Amino acid sequence: MPSLRLRLVDEHEVLPAFANPHALMARAVTRGRCELLPAVAWRASTWHRGCFGPRAGSTALAWNPDPVVPCRAVWLFRIRSAHYIPSFGAVISSGGEVMQLSIDEARFVTPDLAALPGVRKQDDDMVLDLAGASVPTLAKAAVTLSWGGILNYGHFLLDCVTGASLLRDTPGLGGHSRVFPRLQDWQRRHLELAEVAPLELADPIYHVSDLVFTSCMAHFLGTPNVNYRRLRERQLRNHRATGETPTRIYVSRRGRVNRQFVSENALEDRLRAAGFAVILPEELPVDQQIRSFHQSNRCRRCKGEDEAQTARRVGV
Repeated sequence: MPSLRLRLVDEHEVLPAFANPHALMARAVTRGRCELLPAVAWRASTWHRGCFGPRAGSTALAWNPDPVVPCRAVWLFRIRSAHYIPSFGAVISSGGEVMQLSIDEARFVTPDLAALPGVRKQDDDMVLDLAGASVPTLAKAAVTLSWGGILNYGHFLLDCVTGASLLRDTPGLGGHSRVFPRLQDWQRRHLELAEVAPLELADPIYHVSDLVFTSCMAHFLGTPNVNYRRLRERQLRNHRATGETPTRIYVSRRGRVNRQFVSENALEDRLRAAGFAVILPEELPVDQQIRSFHQSNRCRRCKGEDEAQTARRVGV
């Protein structure tokens, strides 16, 4: 297999647009994109009535009690004959196009892509050199996990599982395996609760005859869309009951090397005295994490609100 000269491309510039998933997944289509969810810009009161209000403290900064929350569109991309690198989430066309949204998070640690398996520098270019390599082929695959979500909890849940859950409801993708690198138990459980069956891959690089991936892979946690709420409802429906949980919690960063309060121990003591439970979520099973945050994040003004009515109000 010859070396591929790599070049970073914008999916929206190089992949033609289709009206819907049915058109995109037609047999004759070799590459393209379609919008799965439109961009929205709703006020906080539309997202969740009652969970907004005046600012706390005495800051003089301007404050909007009901701000507009912008959410970007979600796109589905399709490429026939592509290479997939599980450990970085990289999607590379057979012509050497590196799909920007698949690799955006990985570029924080390898801006020139040199750390990717099989990639080396040749003169002024980066090339994918597969000469002599054994590259397994997958017939159909759906990619949702980028580099950021492999180790980071927030990126895994909010960039990856949201996209994987959305693809579960997308027509035409029943034959596409949901592919991942080797996962940890907590990651498997989140996917199970989202009703996603992962295919875990061990080789460094794969050829995929028909590959799809989503725009959620690139920092979706910054500007989410309504599939956050869909995932929430699905996981709440499927999680196991864990008994009584506290309604007031403090998430401790005790023992962490970053983002820890200097006064962490004293702060925890005072919060316990005020009736808070101090928890370290990483020590709890996923189902208990979900239950704990679900019980504690419902503000006093919306405790009795029916979740189905909330979903209907925002069109989910």
